[in-house]
Amino acid sequence: MNAPIPVGALDRATYIGGSDVAPILGVSPWTTPFMLFQKKVGAYVEEISPAKRRILERGARWEPIVLEMLVDELTDRGHDVEVLSTGNRYRDPEHPYLAAEIDAELIVDGEQVNGEMKTAGYFAAGAWGDYDSDEVPIYYLAQVMHGLMIQPRRRAVVAAVTGFD
Repeated sequence: MNAPIPVGALDRATYIGGSDVAPILGVSPWTTPFMLFQKKVGAYVEEISPAKRRILERGARWEPIVLEMLVDELTDRGHDVEVLSTGNRYRDPEHPYLAAEIDAELIVDGEQVNGEMKTAGYFAAGAWGDYDSDEVPIYYLAQVMHGLMIQPRRRAVVAAVTGFD
């Protein structure tokens, strides 16, 4: 396993991160592959509106609560759960241009897993499928799979809370 990298130690322009994977694959509803390329080379700087910034900040503020809800849900279902760490960033040891932030690292029933916490507004809730399903939007699934490649584990758990808007 990789050792965590301190927050702020990586310049997003110097690596492909989890949120870059969906645009690269052409499955992002927000960013095209060309837009991502322009961001990486500094030819495009996205202006983030105050409303969008609030949405992004809200997601970050809610991550610990979503994690707590996930642990409660898994425990209620009879699983033994331990949170090892949150918010660690890792660089791939073989390919230094690849990196990922793992929202949570847990032990579930003796197996170490990656955890991804998401919040989605009311209108995006339908992309997640029914409660208790394994339906994750492909643009988030790409991010999760990227994380499993950088911090290799057999499984990941994704927790999503919807309807904050």
